[in-house]
Amino acid sequence: MYYHPYPYFKSKSIAIPYRPHPHLYPNGYVSHQWVQMPEPRVSSFHNNQSIYYPPYPNVHYPYRQTKTVEVRLDGIYCQTPGTDGGEALQIYGRIMLNDRLLWYKDSNDYVIVRRGNLYPIYERRVFNLEPGEYFTVSGQLYESDTVSDDNMGFMSASIGYNDINPSGRGASLMFKETDQIVTVDFSIRQL
Repeated sequence: MYYHPYPYFKSKSIAIPYRPHPHLYPNGYVSHQWVQMPEPRVSSFHNNQSIYYPPYPNVHYPYRQTKTVEVRLDGIYCQTPGTDGGEALQIYGRIMLNDRLLWYKDSNDYVIVRRGNLYPIYERRVFNLEPGEYFTVSGQLYESDTVSDDNMGFMSASIGYNDINPSGRGASLMFKETDQIVTVDFSIRQL
């Protein structure tokens, strides 16, 4: 039988080697692991011969585990409403998870958040995350005023695959305009 000089076969070739030629690796070195497959068993059922092929060996690849991640937008918390007067802020804008919209209010439909209180949103998204990947939570918020609206800025945070575990963790984005401070609070956990 003719063997190719490589451990792979050419697509339009007659010869497809079952294993590399013994002279290809004279020291016995093979660049990848060969898995010994179990032999098929022949069983008879009502005089019909059927061949049972056992499944592939159970090989564990810990570096290829996909994590199912739950991100929950808990709400908007007002730390300080500032010295403009009043004990509350009128907040509008948008909050995104990657390219998906989690929350949106325009300038005519703002929410009122009082000092030390959380405006609850409880928006939830579930998705899969592969090793080496990350997701980004971002937002652009404004504070509505009678004269001109205050831009509280654009904020974002990226959370990686290794930062996610089943016990969960909290994350927040802080938006600030002079002495007006609000945070957008998230809960992140692996399902």
